[in-house]
Amino acid sequence: MAFSLFGCSQKTAKPTGELSSISISQNHMSRTFCYSFYARKETDGCFLDAWCLLENGEDYTDIDFEYVEITAEEFSRFIELDKKYNFCSHSKKEKKRNKIIFIPDETVNSFSVKYDSECFNIDTSGEYYNAVYDCFLQLAKKYGENIK
Repeated sequence: MAFSLFGCSQKTAKPTGELSSISISQNHMSRTFCYSFYARKETDGCFLDAWCLLENGEDYTDIDFEYVEITAEEFSRFIELDKKYNFCSHSKKEKKRNKIIFIPDETVNSFSVKYDSECFNIDTSGEYYNAVYDCFLQLAKKYGENIK
């Protein structure tokens, strides 16, 4: 599942409107460290997609679901995190990359947010990323257990 929002802006200004979708993902050489989460508010409700492995002692539980309805209160946790951390102030700055070098085992993280029709790629190195990850993980555990 790929949840990254394509075509996101490099702007740093706070957009008008409220957070309408948020996604994070991590690609890693080991599947145990990979995950992908996407939450969005639509006209008919709030929805969550999740793909990850949850550690259960020495074992793992595979979580994989799409378009599961979550409550507006649960989605509002992301809005509260946005108010606390101002995600757009952490917009990812475009880096010049040497396109010749390709490292297939490099860990790659992504973080995207959308406000109405404006979307932004956010840097993944801050405390705010961990807070969003923790929120997604709690929801994945809750709804993943209900699906099995």
